[in-house]
Amino acid sequence: METYIIGKVISINTDSETIVLENSYKGYYIRLASVEGIEINKFRKIFIYHHTDIKGRISLYGFVSFEELLIFIKFISVKNIGPKTVIKLLKNAGPDVINKVIKNKNFQELSKYGIRDNLIEPIYEKFNYYDEAKLYSKTKDTKDQIVSKLTKIGYKKEDIENELKNFNLITEKKSNVVKEIIINLSNESSRPK
Repeated sequence: METYIIGKVISINTDSETIVLENSYKGYYIRLASVEGIEINKFRKIFIYHHTDIKGRISLYGFVSFEELLIFIKFISVKNIGPKTVIKLLKNAGPDVINKVIKNKNFQELSKYGIRDNLIEPIYEKFNYYDEAKLYSKTKDTKDQIVSKLTKIGYKKEDIENELKNFNLITEKKSNVVKEIIINLSNESSRPK
């Protein structure tokens, strides 16, 4: 299987982030994370991945660097993460940010770039960080419980979530966090109605 194709870009679609790359009198329809920097009628090396979906349809995904291709391969091997999700992640975060997240084992950061919260734990597990996956799951449950309790008494979900960013839910007692958030929100304009 090919790793890359060198060819002439004959078409660019900025809406669908796709190009047609001509090589040896064949046109390859390739979906990229971003077509930014790609120029029509210029030759490019595009790293490729052939993906076959469950219905047997083949799609060609392209990457401007081998590093992007490796990230794509790592992430699509995670259960419930498909190519479109990884392409969106690459578009929103880029390889440098993603590699930093992997290096620092800070996978929660990926939710800022389009990865749903329910996929964070499988990502931890796929990257063999089982202990962190358990901690993330515990932290997520604690966060959800706090948000649920405080919204029931009238506080706004957005305000609660903003306050939660100031706490380490792994090391701090839930009751202390709730008390502190109530104090902080009571001092602001987000008092219960």
